[in-house]
Amino acid sequence: MPKKKPQGPWIVTANDLLTGRVVFLTAAGDWQGEAGQAAVAHNDDMADYLMDRAQADAVANLVVEPALIGAVLDGEDRPRPARNREAIRATGPTVRRDLGYQSAN
Repeated sequence: MPKKKPQGPWIVTANDLLTGRVVFLTAAGDWQGEAGQAAVAHNDDMADYLMDRAQADAVANLVVEPALIGAVLDGEDRPRPARNREAIRATGPTVRRDLGYQSAN
């Protein structure tokens, strides 16, 4: 059974094949680690286009497991994941942040 599409707007996320880190598809068609840089789909056609692009990158072994996720926009129209699960996935472990890759930030 296919997954139910979350409520929009949407952004596309995946894992970088080389680093394993969470990345987001940008409007330029590249992958960045910040959700705020992600391309936002406000309708089904744009969501389908972004997922097609992400699937092509998965076939090209750039990313793995691309997924369309719900997003919310901040006051500057920058997206962030709508669900806590995806927000935690994007920012890394919630304990001992001083030891993870995010400690460099």
